[in-house]
Amino acid sequence: MKNFKKPLFYVLGICAILFVLSFALPKQGYVERSITVKANADSVFEQINTIKNWQNWADWFTKKDTVLIKYEGEHEGVGATQTWDNSFGIGKVIIIESTKPTSIKYAMRLYKYAPYMGAIAITQNSDATLTINWKVTLDAGKNPVKRYFCLFLDSILGAGMERSLQKLAEISR
Repeated sequence: MKNFKKPLFYVLGICAILFVLSFALPKQGYVERSITVKANADSVFEQINTIKNWQNWADWFTKKDTVLIKYEGEHEGVGATQTWDNSFGIGKVIIIESTKPTSIKYAMRLYKYAPYMGAIAITQNSDATLTINWKVTLDAGKNPVKRYFCLFLDSILGAGMERSLQKLAEISR
């Protein structure tokens, strides 16, 4: 029994230290990616503003493991909603703001995780190109586990966002 107590105290001590340190971590995680392309702003906006089109370019829909996709409400603009069930679990995205032809904002919830807030903006450049900028934030609040999750948010979402932007650029040309 003595041999068991000492390791248990070490584990509990490490957990307590990690818990206390979590309050020094940021409350929000943030990821941002952008791409500059030769494309029509209206074409890009149609892809991001029409919720059904997300499955054409968003990385989490282009994977073959999506089991079920449902649409609710509007199909484009504010209120357009998509739910899905795949290997990551159940997810839902709803467009909460739409400014034609320059930007959208959305809220996304992945089952059992904190909601993400996202924004995709289209900027016309002077050289006839567009810059598409995608930002995602996660508010961890007081949850210590989610605060640690925020530290790795860029490495978790960044590559998928880059693939999504590449695909969006390809289909919008």
